[in-house]
Amino acid sequence: MTIRPRHRILLMPSLLGLDAPLVALGWAMVIARDAALIDSPPSPINVAKLGVLFFGVWSLYLFDRIHDSFHVEISTNTPLRHQFGLKHRVSLIFVAIGAAVIAALLLAQIDDHQFFSRGFFIAAITAGYFAVFRFLKRSQARQSPKFPGKEVTIALCFTAGIFLCSETSPFQNSAGVLSLGLVFLFLANCLTISQAESDFDRSHDSQAFFSHRSHSDFLLIALTVAGLVIGTALLIDRKLVISACALILSSTILLLTLLRMGNNPMMVQAKADGALLVPWTFLISSYLLSHLS
Repeated sequence: MTIRPRHRILLMPSLLGLDAPLVALGWAMVIARDAALIDSPPSPINVAKLGVLFFGVWSLYLFDRIHDSFHVEISTNTPLRHQFGLKHRVSLIFVAIGAAVIAALLLAQIDDHQFFSRGFFIAAITAGYFAVFRFLKRSQARQSPKFPGKEVTIALCFTAGIFLCSETSPFQNSAGVLSLGLVFLFLANCLTISQAESDFDRSHDSQAFFSHRSHSDFLLIALTVAGLVIGTALLIDRKLVISACALILSSTILLLTLLRMGNNPMMVQAKADGALLVPWTFLISSYLLSHLS
């Protein structure tokens, strides 16, 4: 696998499976900070729960990548992350086990029955996702999807996990509106990647929405615009302002990635996931400003 020097930094989080956990952690921290500004007195951020989110998501994505490595061969349309997973499978196995162990140790430090009850529900849906869309290859659900069930499940579970570990309810007032915006954003992200990698998915992941159908830029544009509209509405209402700004910028960058997809399809996944890392710019800027002032 040849990586151009100017693309190396952009690709490394994707190759190591770090993009998803960094996205989850960034959004959870931004939402927690926004919610703390609304609460009086401010609610403390639970570091252990954020750690469970990061290392739990990382281990899941790595194990998924490792699973894929047993079923792919390197060809011209094989995504770079799968090529990397095939070549470095053993190393990724040790990293995935380490991440899972750390997540379990952090989980043992949490004493919150409501967290565990809600987390169990999300974990059950996630397990169902892996059973239906990843492991049961002969399932009828893996033939020709008429609905993006795989991508919708990912978006819902991802959003639910973020809100759970940020200790913010996704069903109350402004947070409920934001959760809908994040579902649209994550769904647009998954479908953008599916469309870019449709040739590969046709033979390796038939449940991906665009594996057996023509491309539809309209659907993806509609989802990103929905994220923009929701973010703008929250900003105008002056609720969850930082999260609203992050949603607007992430949706905009993802839309630009979609419109320029044809330039380099092999880079779309890294760019699409990179668009979701926008919350980190706000977190880092806030940290620097607080220490410089």
